[in-house]
Amino acid sequence: MRIKWVFGLLTSAALAPCLAYAQPAASPAPPPAGAARSDTSPSTSEVVVTAQRRSENVMNVPIAMSVVGGRALQTRGIVNTRDLEQLAPGLKTGQAGYVFQPAIRGITSTDTDAGDESNVALYVDGVYMAAEGGSAFNLANIQRIEVLKGPQGTLFGRNATGGAIRIITSDPQDTPHFNIDSSLGFDGPQSRQVSAYVTGPIVPGLVDAGLSGYFYTDDGYMTNADPGFQGQRQGSLNTWNIRGKVRFTPTSNFTATIEADESRTRSGIELTTTFVNGVDGFKNVIGVITPSQPFEVATNEQNYDYTTSYGGYLNMEYRAPGVTITSISAGRSVTNDVSLDNDRTNLALNRNVYQVYTRTFSQELNIATTFDGPFSFIGGLFYFYDQAGSPWTHTYAATIGPVMPSGLRAVTSPLNLIANQDGQETGNSYSAFGEGTYKFNSQWSLVAGLRYNVDTKSAWTNNLALVNSPRQTGTGRWSNVSYRLTLNWKPFERTLIYFTNSTGFKSGFINDAGYSAGTPLAQVSPETVTAYELGAKTQPAHWINITASVFHYDYKNIQILTNNALSANVGVVGASILQNAAVASITGGDFQSEVRFLDDWTASLGVSWLPVAKYTSFPNGIHYVPAPGNLGALAVASDLSGSRMLRAPEWTVDAALAYERELMGGHIHADIHYYYSTLEYMIVGQGTPNPAYGLLNCELAWTDPSNHYTIALWGRNLTNTAYYISGLANTGGYSAVWGKPREIGVRLRVAY
Repeated sequence: MRIKWVFGLLTSAALAPCLAYAQPAASPAPPPAGAARSDTSPSTSEVVVTAQRRSENVMNVPIAMSVVGGRALQTRGIVNTRDLEQLAPGLKTGQAGYVFQPAIRGITSTDTDAGDESNVALYVDGVYMAAEGGSAFNLANIQRIEVLKGPQGTLFGRNATGGAIRIITSDPQDTPHFNIDSSLGFDGPQSRQVSAYVTGPIVPGLVDAGLSGYFYTDDGYMTNADPGFQGQRQGSLNTWNIRGKVRFTPTSNFTATIEADESRTRSGIELTTTFVNGVDGFKNVIGVITPSQPFEVATNEQNYDYTTSYGGYLNMEYRAPGVTITSISAGRSVTNDVSLDNDRTNLALNRNVYQVYTRTFSQELNIATTFDGPFSFIGGLFYFYDQAGSPWTHTYAATIGPVMPSGLRAVTSPLNLIANQDGQETGNSYSAFGEGTYKFNSQWSLVAGLRYNVDTKSAWTNNLALVNSPRQTGTGRWSNVSYRLTLNWKPFERTLIYFTNSTGFKSGFINDAGYSAGTPLAQVSPETVTAYELGAKTQPAHWINITASVFHYDYKNIQILTNNALSANVGVVGASILQNAAVASITGGDFQSEVRFLDDWTASLGVSWLPVAKYTSFPNGIHYVPAPGNLGALAVASDLSGSRMLRAPEWTVDAALAYERELMGGHIHADIHYYYSTLEYMIVGQGTPNPAYGLLNCELAWTDPSNHYTIALWGRNLTNTAYYISGLANTGGYSAVWGKPREIGVRLRVAY
């Protein structure tokens, strides 16, 4: 049942604190001159994280990770999960159509079928977000974001071979608080954004509540080259979200938190593609216009992904002497309605219209020790259910005639329905996990963890375009034991050196989009990764902290998808191919540092280096190469051993400089941030390259003496760099999606 009745409760609960504003609480004092706030940088020594399922100082956690505070998201122009790569070295936030597919240290997913999951697990408030189609969203009311690098096979074991992204939203407070933040972009995409948050007690000492709302819209930033649209903007984004939390604390040792949220998004960004590198299967069709400028596309109608997402969870925590017991129950529904101009031209040649849904339920029960002593432990049970599918997938195509003596081809028929497919996948996952830490003395400790997983899946699909077509079915069952061993050494009070050997597991899958009449559905075996990492975290003085690590991965049974093939002559539409195609080797290092100097200044630097990220064994790798004359691309099978992995640039760098001091009784804050990425490949076989690029963001803000009002001028991609945020290939050619051009705007924040 929909959760709207929950919103009624949450809305009433959260608005109650507003009555208290008739007698407002004393305003918090503005920070003193030179006091740089701890969340303005990706990682600081004061940050407390829960990367090991307990609250710890980030500098004491033996995991390579980046931590981003809520204020840093604003000052550095991070407004969407797609932007997170700019603040977490080693993370790339790629897309494949409407599907969000992040990569950490070269490990990523390629499958876009409903029901498959990412290699980089996404969690919001501890709840696993399985639907890849609902994972690219705008960020609001965020307390912090933790990006965990490397396989998280024990404590966060759901398909986290590459790592995990943990988004933590603000919890309800026992004192009234309200803020509203509005932003207007006036140069570049014309954007409007409003977010608000209210929190406070409903029953003092017993019930606290919080309610947040978010709205964003822009007019798109890609220009349509079709003269019939007279430069109409493409790739617009319209989204809203509401989230509520109610926290009950009936006793000092028990807390229950209920959370519910709903969002609606209509986005054309990730679907509005353009041909790149001149590989265009339709450029010899009479009437086709080929875009030639950055941020320019050609399409005969708007593309869109209309996403509806809603869900809720119940988190109960009981704190007994020496132990804490936690239960998290969660349910979620995500639906994507998609319309895609698949030919990427101003003519009506090929179009896909489909719906994809994902319904999930998860239940976790864990127990963690809190007693003093050399040994600590956390363990638990986890159950996950998902049902995903598509009730229809319509493919429309026009008929294109043969090549004439002039070298051109003509469209000979309008769009007609040529294929229709439906299908569904159902999965169940059961796991038990445990991880213990033993301190031998003040310097040495050992962490050992295990997780046992059993996954089952079943799927079916129909080709509705075929008369009396038999339903194709498939089932699969996979099990795995993942482990983590970490040896910690603290030679000094504020220095940690650790060595970790760990493994990760991504479940097998049944390819319900790979229909072939008369044959069972194909399935792939699980991926596995074995990782070795040596890392160090140190704070040699109170004004500087440094984290660094080097690592090596052995990555096996990699699941790789070859996209649906479009026939340039619009003949047969080929089925997608998902296979265990490759073995890979990944070696690299990353570095992060923050320095506070001259009282008013804070500088940070993050670097990721991947000198080795290659497929060591990839025989008969199916990929696309340019056709003669660059008239589309040809699907070929060749030995891709030694080729570079996709979404794995050799270098990424993010650098920031912040300045804060008193001005006119209030305080001024200036932040400048630069992100750089070297060449990366966006499809297997080193196709659709994204050349090296850099992005420059900044914000200049002033907060009044009462600390209630902040006004800011911000800029994103100030150098107007042209770059891609996703890419793909099929027989129609190579294509990609432009990232946003320069944006400049103003922001006003009111907080009480």
